[in-house]
Amino acid sequence: MAAAAPAEAPAGANNAEALQLNDELVDTLMLLDYETRFCNKEMKPLSRIFFAYPAQNTAHQFKYMTQLVVWGLSLVRLQADWDEYDDPNTVITNMLVMLKDMGIQVNTVPGKLRQGYGDGVCMVLHGLFKEILRRSDFEYLQPQFPDEGLADEAEVDSDAEIHSDVADEVPGDGEEDDLMYQEDEVKKPEENSDDGDHAVLQNYIDPTVWQLEVERVVPKLKVTIPNDSKEWRTHLSQTRAYKQVIESQFPAAKAQLDKLSRELSGALERIRSKENFINTQFDHRALDYRQQQEELGQVQTQYRAE
Repeated sequence: MAAAAPAEAPAGANNAEALQLNDELVDTLMLLDYETRFCNKEMKPLSRIFFAYPAQNTAHQFKYMTQLVVWGLSLVRLQADWDEYDDPNTVITNMLVMLKDMGIQVNTVPGKLRQGYGDGVCMVLHGLFKEILRRSDFEYLQPQFPDEGLADEAEVDSDAEIHSDVADEVPGDGEEDDLMYQEDEVKKPEENSDDGDHAVLQNYIDPTVWQLEVERVVPKLKVTIPNDSKEWRTHLSQTRAYKQVIESQFPAAKAQLDKLSRELSGALERIRSKENFINTQFDHRALDYRQQQEELGQVQTQYRAE
């Protein structure tokens, strides 16, 4: 499963504490097997700087943090009292209350958690999953190394060394000349060793190892292009970011608007029923009023005529 898109460090930023906490958080999550128990197509495995710096989509970072906390609470049989459509400030407040009830002290303010990255987010997640790992009775064991044994030494014939005839090992006059001639023949190819510099190089590296090294180095070779407000790519990325924000906020807004529409429809219906009731109860009085108005008009006409 591919890792989640890593956040990019701003120029000149070096958040050492957040980087250390994020790195330890990833190790803790791997010990809890989150890659198979939590990750999916949307929530991909974390990089080791995901929560240390802002990503292009900070809303996704905030959502990842809240979903990770919900999953962590479920590991210790606790139910989060919020959902993804609640107001972010309400989610953060409830989250800090539950962490305090678990005995986890986090020295941060809710505003830092609202942005979805930084020291506060890393401290919350680091403290939560360290506590979860402790409650799961996880123990760090001493590493066990296989016993490969010592290399077998060659058997030495001590009798042969003591009683060997040194004279047999010393070459004679003719043999010494033959050895010098053989050494000259061996040295001749080395005189043309410069030709080896122009020979074709042979690569004996394992392709799998090469591919792993390429995947490790590629993120470090990424070229960051400065943002230009007039660049069409910037407009396109902003449009995509706005689209993601709309898609994330629209369900909650639609639910609230539907609720408001139902309340207004009920209020209008009650007004209509009250209006009909008033018309029914006072219809005869309205008729009397119209008759008296007509009689008054006739009297005034007669008075003017006289």
